[in-house]
Amino acid sequence: MQEKQKINIVWFKNDLRTKDQISLFKASQEDLPFIALYIFDEDFYQKKQFGFRKIGKFRAKFLLESVQNLHYNLAELNITFLTKLGKTKEIFEKINEHYSVQKIFFEKEFTQEEVDLEKSVSSVLPHVKFEKSYSQFLLEPDFVFGKLEKIPALFTTFRNKVEKNFSVRKPLKIEKRKVFFELEIPSDKIDLEKLGFEDFETHPDSAFPFSGGENAAWERLHYYFEETQLLKDYKNTRNGLVGSDYSSKFSSWLANGSISAVSIYDEVKKIEQKFGANESTYWLIFELLWRDYFKFIALQHRNEIF
Repeated sequence: MQEKQKINIVWFKNDLRTKDQISLFKASQEDLPFIALYIFDEDFYQKKQFGFRKIGKFRAKFLLESVQNLHYNLAELNITFLTKLGKTKEIFEKINEHYSVQKIFFEKEFTQEEVDLEKSVSSVLPHVKFEKSYSQFLLEPDFVFGKLEKIPALFTTFRNKVEKNFSVRKPLKIEKRKVFFELEIPSDKIDLEKLGFEDFETHPDSAFPFSGGENAAWERLHYYFEETQLLKDYKNTRNGLVGSDYSSKFSSWLANGSISAVSIYDEVKKIEQKFGANESTYWLIFELLWRDYFKFIALQHRNEIF
C-alpha cells in the first residue's frame, strides 16, 4: 500500500486575505506542501436561533464574494485552494483519507461555537498538530495582558493603559510559491442558492454598495485615504448615516478578515507621513482600539458576556 503524501492545511475562517495572513505565512515557512481550505459549514447555514437563521442574504453574498476573491488571490500566489460545503468535521476526515495531514494552521478563536467546531475537528484528527495564531487584533494579546491583569469594564481605562508606548507589528508579506500543488479532491461549486438564498441585486441607493473580498477592501482604503483624502475629516463625519463616504466602511471587511487591523494601521501611518497627522487619522486608530477592546472583553469573559 502506497504511503499517503504528507501535507499541511491553512484553514481559513474569518481571515479571508492573502496580505498579512499569519497562518499562510507560517505554513509557507514549512518544508511540506500545503493547501488552503474554506468550508461553508452546512450546520451554520441551516441552524436557527429564536426562529431566525444565523446569517442573512446580504452577509452571505458578501462572504461568497470574499471567498471567490480569495481564490483568485491565492492562485496568484500559486497556492491550492479547496472550497467545500458540508459538515466541517467530515470534510477534514475526507481530506485525511487522501493525505496524511500533519498540521492545520488557523486563526485562534475563543467564543463557544467556534471552539466547539475546533474540538470536533481535533476529535477526528487526534494526531494532527494545531497551529493557532491570534490575527484579528490590532494589539498583540501578550502586550495587552502584560499591561493589564484583566480587561477593565470601561474602554477609557483600557485605552489609557495600552495606548502609551504601544507598538504594532509590520504586516506580513506572503511570497509566491514555486510549485503549485495538484489536489485530488475537487472543490464544490457554491452559490447563494446552495446556501439557501435567492440571488438579488443591491439597491441603487444603498449606503454600502460594496463587494466582498480583499481587493475591494484595498480599493476602498486607497479611495478613502488617498484618492479623496476623506480620512482627514473622519472624526467629524464618522457618525453620519446617508451615503457611502461619511465613514471608512471598513467594518464588514474587517469582520471576515479581508483586511487586517494591522494593515489599516500601517496605511494610516503612511498617510500621516505623506500628508501629516491630525485628529482624524488618530481617531481611526482610536476606533480600531475600540474594536480590539470588545474582542478582548469576549476573550476574557467568553459566554459570561451573554
